[in-house]
Amino acid sequence: MSLLKKLFNIGARHEDPSKSHILIIQNSFAIVSTLFAIPFEVYFISINQYAITGVFFAIQIVLCSSLYLNYIGKLAASRYFIVFIYALALPLLTYYIGFQSGFYLYYFLAPILMLSIFDLSEKKQLALTFGAVLISISATLAIGQFQIKPIVPFELPTLSALFRSNFVIGLILLVVMNFQIINRYFITNRQLKKSNAELEKNISEKNVLLAEVHHRVKNNLAVMTSLTNLQIHQTKNKEASEILVQNSDRLKSMSLIHDSLYNSGNLNEINFNHYLINLCEDVIKSYKQDDFDLKLIMNTEDVTVDITTAVPLGLVANEIIVNSLKHAFLNKKSGTITIQLSESNEKIKLCCSDNGNGFDTSLSSDSIGIMLINDLADQIDANLMVNSSNDSGTSYEILFHHSPK
Repeated sequence: MSLLKKLFNIGARHEDPSKSHILIIQNSFAIVSTLFAIPFEVYFISINQYAITGVFFAIQIVLCSSLYLNYIGKLAASRYFIVFIYALALPLLTYYIGFQSGFYLYYFLAPILMLSIFDLSEKKQLALTFGAVLISISATLAIGQFQIKPIVPFELPTLSALFRSNFVIGLILLVVMNFQIINRYFITNRQLKKSNAELEKNISEKNVLLAEVHHRVKNNLAVMTSLTNLQIHQTKNKEASEILVQNSDRLKSMSLIHDSLYNSGNLNEINFNHYLINLCEDVIKSYKQDDFDLKLIMNTEDVTVDITTAVPLGLVANEIIVNSLKHAFLNKKSGTITIQLSESNEKIKLCCSDNGNGFDTSLSSDSIGIMLINDLADQIDANLMVNSSNDSGTSYEILFHHSPK
């Protein structure tokens, strides 16, 4: 049994594992056909019909050659050897012995043989193969239709015995090939289930690991924020304190993104709408003044972005909102900040505006906040437009391409 399995798998080391079933079916056909040629040879030798015996022997040589070609890695050539001997032998044997001998019965194997040993994507090879088989069938039918006299005529009882033998052998070949196809299907199915189980396990482990990474990043950012806040309380220099406050806000913005990822269950993307709501609440709480009436208007859609986009975009939103709270409403008792987020035609647009004091955009290039907004916008290949005036306040529009996954 082990030897037979090795014979069926001749050449497997040269074949793609996903296509090993093709090789097994091909080898099965070659081996079983070679074995079943032996009784015909013995019979025809016993009645001194050496020419027909030679035909069967030639068939065996070609079939064995196809196995050898598989062994040395010439898989395509081996398939053509099988097709060649299959298409040539049947009309030749029919011509020698007669149509009533039943060699045409083996044509019922043609569809399963051709479709099994050739990949369906190999359209040119399939076309050539079926063309050769159709020519072979036509020749065999012509011999029967025109009742061409066989080279070696046999009596009707002998022809009947040959017909029955060919029927039984053809049926056995069909069963063997179908068994290999069904067996390969179950093996492939088991392998696929096993691979899927391993893949699901790996994905689960990676998700746990990724969740842990985001959790640790969030915690580390929280520690850095706490240390920065501690330095703020210990710093007596007003300018240094303001810089530390700004850095603390930026750390909170990044921490909020990782917090959103960790809690959402999706470790690759976040709902940026929810993130903006939480960000605005945190920033406004940090800069809230009792004697100032701030109105926040949010007109946002559910927009999902990946982590590589979320971090710079979140920092941009944080920087714009902080700038508005710090500078736009000086000497004012009230003000409005408007946040708009939308997605259309694979483009995301984020608009942040206020109705406070504007600034001269031509003189703002030295501002760290503006430079940071520009750099972060470049990171996501966004088109940034800034409009500002004393009458209408300041507005930022960030527009960038986003292909949904």
